[in-house]
Amino acid sequence: MKIRLISNIIPNFNDPILPSRFVTIAYNVSFADRIDINMLSKLKAELPGIANRCLRAYHRLCKRGRFIQPKSGLVLWRKVAAQSNEYQAFADECLDIGVQGVSVKCINVFLRFKKWCAQTGQLNALKSAPSSKHLGKLLKKHVKGFTGKWFRPGDNAPREYVGVRLKAEVEFEVEDEVKVGVEDEVKEEVKEKEAVVLQIRRGFLRRF
Repeated sequence: MKIRLISNIIPNFNDPILPSRFVTIAYNVSFADRIDINMLSKLKAELPGIANRCLRAYHRLCKRGRFIQPKSGLVLWRKVAAQSNEYQAFADECLDIGVQGVSVKCINVFLRFKKWCAQTGQLNALKSAPSSKHLGKLLKKHVKGFTGKWFRPGDNAPREYVGVRLKAEVEFEVEDEVKVGVEDEVKEEVKEKEAVVLQIRRGFLRRF
């Protein structure tokens, strides 16, 4: 069974695992003020091409055996994950946990968390963790594998988390490419999406 959920607001599933089961598609284009009254005639002319694209897309899907997450929906996917468990979402995106022989200053994790909250709009999460100490307790409670163990490399040195490192900004882009697959698959997904949208429009116009 497949479930389709369409919403104008970012849902909160109250479950850190459930959002990972979804393929998110962001519809960022509105036609509210620019309706094309000649769309029906245009679609009729394009029907053979639309049908062929749909058929090719279906064959690619059967061969691949799964849908792939389009890159255009990754930002939305992160926001959905953050709504359900913002601390796990932060850790997945910004931290490597359980790495042997590394450590990171607790204050640096907190500063990255503040930046991440600003980028994703998670201001409530930031209110719940107004300091590095508060954040450490919440990460230990809500993030899988985060032990919260720390040490001081010197008498007055800042505390550091053991086995944790911050991901570099460039790693986010690399992870995006891994999630969506190779470039050819991304292009295929875009074509599939366009074909589905046109089919929906075609079905809607038939009612009239």
